[in-house]
Amino acid sequence: TSDVEEKIIRINTGLGYRGNEEQPTQIPFIAAGFFFTPAGFLVDVPFDPYMPWCFMGEEIMLSMRAWTHGWDIYAPRKNWIAHQYRPGRMGLPKFWGSVGRLFGRPGPGFSNQLQKRLIKRVKHLVGYNDCCSREKLIEDGDELV
Repeated sequence: TSDVEEKIIRINTGLGYRGNEEQPTQIPFIAAGFFFTPAGFLVDVPFDPYMPWCFMGEEIMLSMRAWTHGWDIYAPRKNWIAHQYRPGRMGLPKFWGSVGRLFGRPGPGFSNQLQKRLIKRVKHLVGYNDCCSREKLIEDGDELV
């Protein structure tokens, strides 16, 4: 975990679901890589204009905003697709490499000034008590004294 991702809610995959439901069931989180919805969703829950190029925290924020706007989230009972990160090992670009080139620190990890601000916004909106107090902002150099 990078210094930017420290102590943020993470959604990870488990060993798989072992229930016997034959239809999709309600779940708490949206998987941004496998996300289908009517276009009206974007009217009710538009992407946050203050979180451009968000990767870490995108799913938790989208899930929170969907739930609080009355949308239910469902998932199929089988894993049908997965992310393919191997092209990165083959020298092909990944999302965070582009962001790093634009905002500093190209290469592995999310440690650049944009991502630090995005994670801070995610923590604030999720309700972390220690992320955005005036004292913490001054300590991190984000607030003028």
